[in-house]
Amino acid sequence: MSDNVVTCDGETLRLPNVDYYLSVDSSLVLELTDDAVDAEPDVPLPSASRNVAKVDPHCRVDWFVQEPDERDRRGVDEFAHTDVRALGDRVITRGTNDRYFEIDLETGAIADSWPNDAFVVGGTRVEFEHAVERFELVDGVRVVVTGSDDEGADVYGFDGSGTELWRRSDPYEWHVRELDGDVQLYDEVSMGMRPSIRVDPRTGAEAADDRD
Repeated sequence: MSDNVVTCDGETLRLPNVDYYLSVDSSLVLELTDDAVDAEPDVPLPSASRNVAKVDPHCRVDWFVQEPDERDRRGVDEFAHTDVRALGDRVITRGTNDRYFEIDLETGAIADSWPNDAFVVGGTRVEFEHAVERFELVDGVRVVVTGSDDEGADVYGFDGSGTELWRRSDPYEWHVRELDGDVQLYDEVSMGMRPSIRVDPRTGAEAADDRD
């Protein structure tokens, strides 16, 4: 993958502008925009609201995401998907109307959607006090970060059925990623310091003091 060109075994596919891409099950899922860097892409964007595409290992576009209906648009005319992320084999986006969308990886259909103060885990819709900002899968645990600029972050761990395993609250705007089997929570650099902790994905207990 280079700029807006996908290469597969010597074959190339020119696409509209690629904002972000991720690899899921040997395919690429891409977030595209219609301000194309190539005036004549091989496959044009159907519409600004169908801006997620799946490209298979043979450089073929399997699908563009389903057009959202009025319920999912919620009055937003210039709708687009943003923040395309994988949670295991799930593809989840956040729309310009701040709703979350789960995309069927096989068809591109919108399988589910929910407001940003909720999240679907194991078929269970969990509601939170603040908006969901980030999520990650670590050692089979779905880690969900909610928060606000004023109040820091709440972090939750859920098992595959949607049962809450743990939660914690901290005065930081945590980002989350996997690190050697642990959950690493880290904030942006502030006053020369980058707050960072590691927690056990099963219990939420701090695994090590990792503050820089």
